[in-house]
Amino acid sequence: MKKMIIFSTLLTSLLTIAGPKADLERANKLFDENKQEEAIKILKKSKNAKGEEEIYEHINYILSLRYSSSLEEMIGYLKKAVENPKSTSQDAVNANYRLVHFVLNEEKIKYLEILINRIALMNKKDPYIEGVLAGEYKVKNMKDKFNNLLKSIENSKDQIFIDKFNLSLGNYLLVHYGNIEGQIYLYKAIDSKDINVKSGVYLSLADYNIRNNNFEMASRRLKEASISEEKYASIANRFKEIGDFKSAYIYSEKAYNFQPDRLLYLENAFAFAYKVNDSKAIEKYQNMMKKKGAKNIHFAYALFNQQIYQGAEEYAKLALKDGSKNASSLLKYIEQERERAKKR
Repeated sequence: MKKMIIFSTLLTSLLTIAGPKADLERANKLFDENKQEEAIKILKKSKNAKGEEEIYEHINYILSLRYSSSLEEMIGYLKKAVENPKSTSQDAVNANYRLVHFVLNEEKIKYLEILINRIALMNKKDPYIEGVLAGEYKVKNMKDKFNNLLKSIENSKDQIFIDKFNLSLGNYLLVHYGNIEGQIYLYKAIDSKDINVKSGVYLSLADYNIRNNNFEMASRRLKEASISEEKYASIANRFKEIGDFKSAYIYSEKAYNFQPDRLLYLENAFAFAYKVNDSKAIEKYQNMMKKKGAKNIHFAYALFNQQIYQGAEEYAKLALKDGSKNASSLLKYIEQERERAKKR
């Protein structure tokens, strides 16, 4: 009898530590039963197990995206998802890309190197990530590593790859760190045959000038960046940043005309038309949004998202009369943002 009890206890213990696959199945069942807290607890307690590494990576990547209560906790889950430096699962790759944006100093270099090696296992290279790593080597005065990486890039026969690397390195040094040496690498890519790279160089130079409050030069660089239609939306956002709402409207309109399937571009064109008080354009884009099912609450949110609070309030009040459930909370958000703006 004692042997049977011991065996039963052992079996129960083994079932309790079943592994990521069983944990995920149990959690999904609990999610289906609307027992979210119980499900999340199971996922957070999940331990890695041989043969189930990819499921473990998936669990922790999902936890980092949806169920982290702090930046520190999110980074912890991302680190678990990238524990195996040789894993090329989509979750491990995505987690590694996400992680390098949040860690700093030596850890940033460590996880950038892991990411580059991980990508290499897939027979791929990412010039933008390699540019960021080169930037870290440069700033941390890691001369040998910087020179070796630079040499390997320069030995490449793919000029577009080299241009993308120089754009990334130059942008990282100039915009991220304010290191004027970044311009050297940006100008190496300024005549790239890839129009998006060339446009990206001008955007980086514009960003640097915006940071230094040289708005006249920034405006000039932004217009030069317009050689790429794909950059219209980015250009519009930067014109908004420097207070040139007329140009922001012009490039938002161009962005929407280039990609009419992007509802956000349509909303931005409406918002900036409102800001510059272009009544014909307001009516035009309102009607276009209405054809896509937009109501007053949607106009209110489009304006709120661009910090145009007076217009957002007007449409939110109309939406309140329409019986919109979200109108009341939006009016509260508008008031909160106005109060924050006064304190700045």
